[in-house]
Amino acid sequence: PLLADELKEICSEAVTLSEMRNSTEQLCGKCYMKEREDTGKNIIRFHLLLTIIGFIATVITTVWDLSTGNQHITGRCVWAGFCVWKGTLVSSVLCLVLSSVNCLALSGIYRASSWYETNPRNSYRFMFPWIAIYFILNISILPISIYFLYTWYQTSSSDKIIQVYIPLIGVFSVLLLLLCVHHWFKIMFLCLDIRERVVVDPFLRIGDRVVLGMEDPSISIIGSISRSS
Repeated sequence: PLLADELKEICSEAVTLSEMRNSTEQLCGKCYMKEREDTGKNIIRFHLLLTIIGFIATVITTVWDLSTGNQHITGRCVWAGFCVWKGTLVSSVLCLVLSSVNCLALSGIYRASSWYETNPRNSYRFMFPWIAIYFILNISILPISIYFLYTWYQTSSSDKIIQVYIPLIGVFSVLLLLLCVHHWFKIMFLCLDIRERVVVDPFLRIGDRVVLGMEDPSISIIGSISRSS
């Protein structure tokens, strides 16, 4: 009997240690996921702020260019054959699109961890436009920079441009590309983590018994059948 009591005590201690370890691992996992979500939110907010500032600046520049001197929509371009308002108008539209994409991605991150979201399995899909558009933007940074620097050098033919401005703008373009690529990978991996978390069934079934459930069993069964089919 004494040996049996000792074995029971050892087993209970082992179970307690195992439960503590599992709870610690779950707590660390939740903290790690929350930290990644907060990082993703900060990245999206940073890009959203930049696009809003860019939109305001380009709209103001467009209005200024169209209201200065002989510059108007149907007339000739007074800035050495280049219409500033056309470039700023296109840039304002681009900033508006990027702002919408950032708002959509930010709402997707909030939907993934919201208790009030009725369909959290679709939350990660709100981040797909951000990933696609910023991928195109990343691969376009260097070609666009090289094109404008070459055009600028051809129109002015100044030694100061090739000795000072082209190296500075080239270094700035590379740093901008590295920052955007870093942010893009952060958001992409966050999207994959959210997808792995929300596609898991909210039930753990053993036979006909529901061990853990968070919603109506019929909804879970229908969702499982639809995904399997």
